[in-house]
Amino acid sequence: MGIIYFIIRRIITFIPTLLGVLLISYIVAYVIPANPVRAWIGGQRVSDLELLERIKREYYFDRPWYEQFYFLVTSLLTGTLKDPIKNQPVFQELSNRFPVTVELAILGFLFTLIISLPLGILAARFKDTIIDFVVRFLALFGSSMPSFILYYFL
Repeated sequence: MGIIYFIIRRIITFIPTLLGVLLISYIVAYVIPANPVRAWIGGQRVSDLELLERIKREYYFDRPWYEQFYFLVTSLLTGTLKDPIKNQPVFQELSNRFPVTVELAILGFLFTLIISLPLGILAARFKDTIIDFVVRFLALFGSSMPSFILYYFL
């Protein structure tokens, strides 16, 4: 009963958390002083104003932010959100890239393990020495830095 209750509670709290993160991300993107439609279809070099207006209407960018957010959430939940350039569902585009993302995450995790285990053993062996200090500094530095930047440098 305990583990089932824990899992159900986690699933129930996952949904509002996901909606909250989506809302906060959307509001941050909304207040940025940029034209999201122009950025979405190619930046400043886009000269087809008719295309810009069509996408604004089709994706609700000509409406208030709460209607835009509602459109985004319902489109994501129903799987009908499409890329305006390729005219493919967004989830199809994500599913095409998902295997590479998982591969990169697994390789990054293995790479981290290969480095961190020997360094942790070394720091434990030479506790309170300069080696321990350097390993702790590297661990703090590595955990503070976003992983994609760290992997890029490594």
